[in-house]
Amino acid sequence: MIGDHFIPTAEPSRKVFFMPTGETTPASTISKLHHEVREPARTVDMVPGLKHNSLLSGPKFADANYITLLTPTEVLIYDGQDLKITTSKEAILRGWRDKPSGLWRIPLEANKTPKQSEYVLLPKGSKEIINNVYELPSTQHIVWYLHACAGFPTKTTWIKAIRAGNYATWPHLSLKAVQQHFPESDET
Repeated sequence: MIGDHFIPTAEPSRKVFFMPTGETTPASTISKLHHEVREPARTVDMVPGLKHNSLLSGPKFADANYITLLTPTEVLIYDGQDLKITTSKEAILRGWRDKPSGLWRIPLEANKTPKQSEYVLLPKGSKEIINNVYELPSTQHIVWYLHACAGFPTKTTWIKAIRAGNYATWPHLSLKAVQQHFPESDET
């Protein structure tokens, strides 16, 4: 049984996972790995819907300062403390980890230097803009961008809608962020 490979705790899990099919499945409990690794890598959420597979969280290992190397035949996880890695060639792709989402990003244009953000808000009066909310440089810029996407609602209306859960799926949008960074705009 897969559960035997973990140390159970009495703690329930509140996480819900998105499956490749588009469905969601809740985790039931929190367990610990038998491996002696640092937190948060040691903590796992038990998902009854994954009866025949065990998945470890790459971001949790990165957060605990482990280095993961994927090869065509295996995955190797090294302790990043005092680790020295030597390479004989430069990387063919280089990206970064987006702090708000935890995702790793790689520029889509060849030979382009990766940046935390390649998009900025255009000056007032600009007519066209294309942004990617995952690459905006700050919470303030994210709130400004999403405020425009929402149709420039008033602060009271937007906060009421956020509290009602109407923007629950919008990335990086929180009540606290809107209260701190709500833009004063002519459109509102």
